[in-house]
Amino acid sequence: MKSKRKIFVSALCALLIGSAALPACAYTEEEKQMVKDALSAYGYAPNWDGLNQAYEDYLAGRLDLSAYGIAPVQQYDEPQVEPYDEPQTEPATDQGGTSGTASETPGDGDGAASETPGNGDGAGDENPGSGSSVSENVPETEAASTEAAEPLELGKKLVAADYAEITLKEIAFGKRVYPPVTNGTYQNYICHSEQMQYLDLVFQVKNLTKESILPGDFLSITVNVDGREYPGEMNLCEIGNGTDLSADTPLYAMMEGKLHCVAAVPEDAQSFIVTISINGQTETVVFEKGDPLLETEELLLETPVLAENLAEVTLKGVEMAELDGETYVKAALEIRNLQAYESEISWMLGGSYWDGESRYPGYISLEEDGSMLPEGAGIKADETLLAYLMIPLTEETEAAETESERETESESGSDFENETESVNETEEDTEVSEPEKALRLYLNGTWYSYEME
Repeated sequence: MKSKRKIFVSALCALLIGSAALPACAYTEEEKQMVKDALSAYGYAPNWDGLNQAYEDYLAGRLDLSAYGIAPVQQYDEPQVEPYDEPQTEPATDQGGTSGTASETPGDGDGAASETPGNGDGAGDENPGSGSSVSENVPETEAASTEAAEPLELGKKLVAADYAEITLKEIAFGKRVYPPVTNGTYQNYICHSEQMQYLDLVFQVKNLTKESILPGDFLSITVNVDGREYPGEMNLCEIGNGTDLSADTPLYAMMEGKLHCVAAVPEDAQSFIVTISINGQTETVVFEKGDPLLETEELLLETPVLAENLAEVTLKGVEMAELDGETYVKAALEIRNLQAYESEISWMLGGSYWDGESRYPGYISLEEDGSMLPEGAGIKADETLLAYLMIPLTEETEAAETESERETESESGSDFENETESVNETEEDTEVSEPEKALRLYLNGTWYSYEME
């Protein structure tokens, strides 16, 4: 009997070639690559771990494949019995006529809330207007919560009814925008305009609609600096457990993810007012460069941090090391695989270093000399191994650039390019998320921070 996992592999292959499910008994290298590409397109790691997670999400109804002809799994709920009410007899009136029938259209009708919110296309008026009543299908608690909206803060959740949930997780500044896990090759976005840099707002988001939404259509931002407005230039989804960024991978129905909203702003700017527009609802974020700009949890020596059903990681030590004439922050990590199967190390975790002024990305190595991970290097189920987080402190101007690049000029006059870069490339920026030097570890969507002297 074919396993459910292999049947799902066949389904993923069918998505790409537009045919019926392929035989599940064997796959060519080309078919395996098709599966990996399909998993990456849906935001999963291109390996068995990602396939398992995708299949679990499909069974739970969190992964919508109906657009490709794959029916969702039938979900069964307990039947709900309507309470029985005794019929009530209207009291007779002395006049013999009808007695004051209530109008079915409350209010004057101006600015009435739409009865079809959350259809995925941004339709639905969520601002009823002065003096008008809110549609009966909107709970009073939700309607009241929008009346006295306060600026969105780090870690505070915003709910756009029947559309999305968003939580601000990070605010970063710099010439480059890159994913949190930088162990392999990844898309890198560079601001080339002089005296300008990128402002990157990172949100944890959940699509509450029944349709897939592209990052650029999900929400928009406008940044006000000293009375001048700078529009958002691009929205990017984290894919592959944070190993890459994509402008073309949609946020699927009822799925969660990380969204980077990027705008070019002056490098010397200190105060910012960001307007967030999402499905007709407007919120603001007010902050300065000196404010806490990254939500982290504490990381201590010899104290494990746990990502359930993924990995347990223990920081064993941190030092500055000189390798081939370059200075590195070198952190020894003990990694234990908590999954029931072998997993690729490259997508499990990542890290960076904050020196009080600049942010530098790092990569995982299995060797003390900092050599790169072999392609496909894995860790077996319940295995524990020693690895090293290597963070080169190379100035941004010295970072290598590849020949393949794509440049685009935005309306604000800043240029950015998207290029594939190696893990040895780094970034210098002016983020002030932590007052002290800190080693940062990224595990399963959470940043952990170890303060260094």
